[in-house]
Amino acid sequence: MYLRLFLFLIVLLPLNLLAQSDSSMATQKGMDVQYSGNLESRIWAFKEIQRNQFYKGYSVQILSASGPTALQELAALKQTFLQKYPTVPVNEIWEAPNWKLRVGEFRSRFNAAIYRQYLIGEFPRAYVVEGELRKRSKR
Repeated sequence: MYLRLFLFLIVLLPLNLLAQSDSSMATQKGMDVQYSGNLESRIWAFKEIQRNQFYKGYSVQILSASGPTALQELAALKQTFLQKYPTVPVNEIWEAPNWKLRVGEFRSRFNAAIYRQYLIGEFPRAYVVEGELRKRSKR
């Protein structure tokens, strides 16, 4: 009985140790994953597309609200803004605990400040903010 158990352990234990290769074992810094060149080129292309969808720019924030009625306030102000300025890009942003409504997309702070001055009469809480803006497709 003990001999069978001993032989069983001697045969199966080394097989278990050799089951994983070095390329798929976790290291302290992370995982070392190997994959085919085709998959690598697709991953690279996807990352490149994601990186190119955003650019550094400026917007005019016209609302920052929190609380139980913040989303309704945002929707109402967005509708009001779009009725007056239907061609201006509008972005709703959730940054806990606030909902923010940003309008316009500008490459320079100067242009955003000029647009803010244009809106300040109708939207007195408007101010210029810097952030990443999503590139829009040309229609």
